[in-house]
Amino acid sequence: MKWTGVISDEFSLLKWGPNNGAMFTLGPDEEQNLTGNKLFPAGFCSIAHSYWSYLLALDNGTSCFSSNDVARLLGQDTVKFARKYDGGAIFCKRSVRRLEIFSFGQSSTNHRTMQLELWQYDNLISSVTLNFFQIGDRKQGYSATVIPGLDHKYKLSMTGGGDVPPDWIIEFSDPIFGNRWKRDEIALFVVGRNCSYPVHSQNDRRYIWSGDNYLTVKGRGACTSFPDMPPVNCRSQPKLSNVEYCSDKCSNGCTNGYCDCATGECLCNPGFSGSNCNIDTCAAAGCVHGNCAARYLGQHLPVTNKPCVCIEGWYGDRCDTPTPPPPLLEPEPTCFNGCYFFMDTDIAGGNLEVIQTSNPKTCCDACQANAVCNSWVLAGVCFLKTGTQRIHKSGIISGLKCSAGIGSSTIVSSTTAAVTSNCDSKCKGKYPHGCNAGFQVGYCNAGGGCTYSITTDPNWCCFKGCDQQSTVTNPLVLTTVPADASTTVTVATISAPCDGKCRGNYPYGCNSDFSTGYCAAWGGCSYSTMNDPQWCCFKGC
Repeated sequence: MKWTGVISDEFSLLKWGPNNGAMFTLGPDEEQNLTGNKLFPAGFCSIAHSYWSYLLALDNGTSCFSSNDVARLLGQDTVKFARKYDGGAIFCKRSVRRLEIFSFGQSSTNHRTMQLELWQYDNLISSVTLNFFQIGDRKQGYSATVIPGLDHKYKLSMTGGGDVPPDWIIEFSDPIFGNRWKRDEIALFVVGRNCSYPVHSQNDRRYIWSGDNYLTVKGRGACTSFPDMPPVNCRSQPKLSNVEYCSDKCSNGCTNGYCDCATGECLCNPGFSGSNCNIDTCAAAGCVHGNCAARYLGQHLPVTNKPCVCIEGWYGDRCDTPTPPPPLLEPEPTCFNGCYFFMDTDIAGGNLEVIQTSNPKTCCDACQANAVCNSWVLAGVCFLKTGTQRIHKSGIISGLKCSAGIGSSTIVSSTTAAVTSNCDSKCKGKYPHGCNAGFQVGYCNAGGGCTYSITTDPNWCCFKGCDQQSTVTNPLVLTTVPADASTTVTVATISAPCDGKCRGNYPYGCNSDFSTGYCAAWGGCSYSTMNDPQWCCFKGC
């Protein structure tokens, strides 16, 4: 992938590479991304090539979105928005990482393909084919974009389910995450291997060598018996060894660095700058009780944009005062098309209404008409809850939410009762049984399917909105119409190509709001393209 640096909305911000493997993801400290920036819309922390659409099925379609869905969410033109991302992308509210497999003895004309399956709630929800790539003589194999976490599983095999050769090297993520932040973890099953649980970012990497030995060591990496990489102390500053000296090529000398024999440039050690590395930026910083930020990589002390990183108990730009600065006020949530935007809260109490619109401005305007209101847009539907309260909840909550009632004196305190469900023994897992709890009505079945409209089919169990069966016929009906919202909704005739192949009738217990939909005889749903013959395409085929 190539970052173009373009500012204009009429041109692409990036250029995808030839192997579909490129991605952008924010660091752990910035994942929430409440304000957004030029590349990442607010609430999203990862962007991947559109080839990895299999990720759209994760978390019932609430974690990753296509560029068209994001454009509609933001009220932008879908064609222009896709152009900004070189034809389109996958946007995720969870971090993405690389899963790489280095092979041996293959070529561009003689190679095999691999298959990666994504499982959640004991159901296969999507899969993707991993195509072979080769860069130079030795770097060859396969690469996939994955989302770390232990609430879902990956199954890796050769296409058709064959064993992965034992000498191929599997690499997940990067050890910098475990050294500087919390290590990345995934549940990975590799056909033909015994993988430890979980597979994590600190896996063995003793196959990476420079020079003539580059990628010649076989059979190491993740899912082997070799020990993990030792932790790295980011406070240490090891010096380069066996450096080739060619000081005569740097006419001004390199007092605090080394001469690049190829370019004739002086490359400075951390904390020094200038054409001959004679400027000591750390001496100018004058850190009293701390470390110079220019030479510090993190881990034991927090990273800072100030010249010094202070040890505990000391403060100030030079770490020379024991008096802490006054606490910073928590910033107001960023305005998102006229409404406050947040992702770290739950919604308690109130009455839920829905509007068939993907325009967040319409959604927020309707919300602002109420004294106390929360609203959010998800899958082309605006959800309104009036008379609600903002309840802080740790972690990221699925769905993009906005509120026009934060700080209102009319907010009434309420207590959120524990969620109970009579479907615990009838559906997979616990509430909400792999379904989206944000809808007004929710049904689940033993096969892992979900439906959000009233059904009398005995195979389905109602876990939410069960008392509305006599009055609600469709959760996507406008019950309270804002003054500026359109009141006319035209519903096209629905074809049912999967009748007899999937349980029930269209949309077969699946969410029909997504652009692509597949169902299975046992009740499963997938929202990305499936090549498995056990799945039937009912939308977006």
